[in-house]
This record gives sequence, C-alpha cells and structure tokens, in this order.
Amino acid sequence: MINRILILDWRWPLALLTIVVFGWSLVTEPLEHLPDFDGSALPEPIRATAERDAESPRLDSRFVSGSVELHSHASSITELGNGNLLAVWYAGSREGAGDVEILSAVYDRDVGTWSDNQSLASRAKTAASLRRHIRKLGNPTLATAPDGRVWLFYVSVSVGGWACSQVNLMYSDDHGASWSEPRRLITSPLFNMSTLVRGTPIFHADGSIGVPVYHESLGKFSEYLRIDRAGEILDKSRMGRGKHSLQPSVAVMDDDSAWALIRYAGAPPNRLMVSRTDNAGNDWTAPVKVDVPNPNASVSAVGFNDGVLVALNDLEDGRHRLSLYWADGSLASWRQLAVLDESSDPEGGFIDPTRFAGEAAVRFEVSAGAQRLDLRDRYLASIDDRSCGGSGCEYEYEYPSLIRSRDGGFHLTYTWHKSLIKHVSFNEAWLEGLL
Repeated sequence: MINRILILDWRWPLALLTIVVFGWSLVTEPLEHLPDFDGSALPEPIRATAERDAESPRLDSRFVSGSVELHSHASSITELGNGNLLAVWYAGSREGAGDVEILSAVYDRDVGTWSDNQSLASRAKTAASLRRHIRKLGNPTLATAPDGRVWLFYVSVSVGGWACSQVNLMYSDDHGASWSEPRRLITSPLFNMSTLVRGTPIFHADGSIGVPVYHESLGKFSEYLRIDRAGEILDKSRMGRGKHSLQPSVAVMDDDSAWALIRYAGAPPNRLMVSRTDNAGNDWTAPVKVDVPNPNASVSAVGFNDGVLVALNDLEDGRHRLSLYWADGSLASWRQLAVLDESSDPEGGFIDPTRFAGEAAVRFEVSAGAQRLDLRDRYLASIDDRSCGGSGCEYEYEYPSLIRSRDGGFHLTYTWHKSLIKHVSFNEAWLEGLL
C-alpha cells in the first residue's frame, strides 16, 4: 500500500475547516526566500571526489561533548566542505527543560580533536527570531549539501508537548562558523503542529532536499518532507498510516531508490520497520516489520556495498547494547557485524553502584581515546544522577547518527549514558574484515 499527501490537501474536511479558521498563519508568516549559494568560494575538496580510504583496518572513538553536568542527547553529524566534521545535539538539565540548547562542535581532522562546544540555538534566540513564545527545544539534525551549504533543522514547542512540535531551519555557508537566523517551516495546515525531525536530510539530483520527519499527534507515523534550495516546501509524502512508526532514517540506494528504516512504537514483538521508495521519495510503501529486534529506539542507516549499514539497539527491551548491522539490498538478509557498546550484564540488569563506578572509569578511558580525560572525575561524580537509582545502575547507549565521508570512512555519534555524545570512526577495511 502506497500513500502520498500534499501539504495542503483541500480534500480533507478537517484541513479545510482549519485553513479557513486559522489560515492566517499560512498567509501572514511565509518562510522568507533563502539566498542561493553556489559553492564557488569553497576549497577544492568539496568539488572533488577523494580517493577511497586505503588504510589498514581502523576503529577509533572519542567524546564530542565537553560537559557531563548536562543531559546531552539526540546528536547528528555531517562532513563539512573543508573535510572537517560538525556535530550537533541538544543539552540541558533534562529533556524538555527550559534551559535546553542546541549545541555544536567541530572535529578538526588535521589535529584529530573536537572543538569546545558552542550554542547554536536557545529558547530565547529562537523566540526572538520567530517572534513567538518558545517553551522548549528538541531534536536537531543536519547535513551538508553538494554546494557546501550546511542545513540544520531542529524542533521547538510553543505550547503543549512534543505532539505540538514545529520544525525550524538554519543554514551556514562558511562551514558552521556563522549561521542564519532560525526560521519556521510551515509543514501542516492543522495549526502547523506535530512535525518532528530526527533522521539525516537527503539531497536529490534536482537540488531539492528531502527531510525525514514524523508526526506524533493522535497517531505516530513517518513522512518525507521535500523543500527546495531556497527553503520553500514542495510537498510531503507519507510512509503509511497508523500509530506506531516514527523517526525514519533514509538510506539511499541509487538516484530513485531508498530504504527508510523506522523506529517501531507499537505492541510487542518489538522489531525494526522498513519502507521503500522507487521514485525518489514521492511515494513510499507501507512500513513492515523485519526480523531485527528494536526496543522502540532511534536507528540510523546509510547505503553501503549494495546494501544498508545500520546502527541500532538490537534488543527486545532496553538500550544497553548498540550494534552495527549490514543488510543486503532487499533487506531480506541481516547480519550483526559488531557490538559497539554494551552493558556488562547481557540482560541489561541493574549493576551494583560500586561495581558500576569501577567499570565506568575504565569504559570512559577506552571511549575517550586519551581525549577529554579531564572530564573523567566529573563524569564519575555525576553517574548517580544520570545512570543510577534505587535499584542500582544501568548502561544506556542510544540515538545513533551514522554517515559516510568522502574518503570512504564512516562516522557515528550517539548518546553515551545520557551524559556525553560519543564519536566512533572506522574505515571500510575494518568493515570488510567483518563481512
């Protein structure tokens, strides 16, 4: 079953009534036309295809974020036009708190370290730019276009909870050094509410941008939003209907075909869901389950080796293990390639606090890769607030963001114990040793 819906579908009585009564928001608050950017001032690496990574097998890790006092979550990573990496995430005292901001850091490939963290968006900045009350901020996602422009999308809520979310857009033409003011996308005729982002945007051959989004009001379902190079919305296609699919991650197979790997939020058995397009995102098949466990948790995927490389929690319940899988082009055959992080208890049970503190110190040093070791003592002092409770302590690894860089390497960021954003990098030679 294939479903497709335009942003303004006048056949819907409810949408028609809403537009008649509340249509002023669509008329008086258009998204300003964004200037074009041709990339002519970019260095040569953005216009040239780098040689494939021919190194020996390599797997490294380090931490992106520089604070353990904040709840850091929902990261996204992209390769910049100059070859460096840019990561974004949200951080605050807790999810949904008023002090949550969208933070960023840049990875200098020549030096091999992440920069100090910078704030890209706050409640106050977003409210001032949009001229409206902002209650809280949520998931960011970003990607670099072929012309070098970096596109950032993030969630904000003015009233209510996540079901009332809206999506904001910012862009940078200088590798993330400076950014445009936040601007609000009008994605729905129904109060422009309940559109959220998570998956990495996709750039189409015609210059348009595909943004995997999802809806959470009354039901939960995944969609694919298309905007042009100026930031104007073209249309939106739906990946089925219902109440149980969200946070799609799109893995491109060729110019027309792609798989969407989707978080499942329904009743057990908990399995990963997938949907496919063969006309560049204009239509999608209804999501179906595949035989890969997923505990209602975010996933991330990229096309690789005529198939799909996927980072996910491959569990029925809990987020105490994060693994890397590969599936063939039809998604009929799946293989676990590696476990990237996991609890010392295979079942994800609670750990005695004294034992957990000892394990956490060792795991921090291994994950840090000799970087940010100054955070270790502060992290160990914070684990009672982040990882422990009355029943003991538990491990948690979640919300992966996976990309492939132009040199053939791979970069993955994810939430590490609700305290830090971890960056794992590996090359194709390492993957080939697992296939």
